[in-house]
Amino acid sequence: MAQLLVRHLDGDVKAKLQRRARRHGHSTEEEIREILRNAVRGEGGTRAPFGSRLAARFAVVHLDSDVALPVEFPGGVAMTIRLTEEQQQAIDSAGSTPPQVVDPRTSAAYVLIPADDYETVRELLGEERRQKAIRKVALRNAAGRNQEEP
Repeated sequence: MAQLLVRHLDGDVKAKLQRRARRHGHSTEEEIREILRNAVRGEGGTRAPFGSRLAARFAVVHLDSDVALPVEFPGGVAMTIRLTEEQQQAIDSAGSTPPQVVDPRTSAAYVLIPADDYETVRELLGEERRQKAIRKVALRNAAGRNQEEP
């Protein structure tokens, strides 16, 4: 087995990798190996269209059935849906752009992304909210100190 040493890794990146590994139930080292495997999985070969990969991934939960089945995943419970041939072709033709779907009842738009990407985005948004809260408190404290000065 080959080894790889990564130097000058930011502390927050390491902490996020550790949290992600805990969430997936394995070591940080295994998490990094999995990330690297996924990053190069499609290199050097032809890749099936997204809709076909999506259908294949969910074939074990009867994606082609007319009944929506609950599926457990790390972020909660998802419902499987039956894709029409037209929907699958639209997803296949989307290329690298994540497909969007619109709820006809509410007109709410959704973007379909892999669960791991969603978790990464969710963590980043949480971190951004924390940073905004810290800045807000710091500005409020600074404003209070300015008012105290004669």
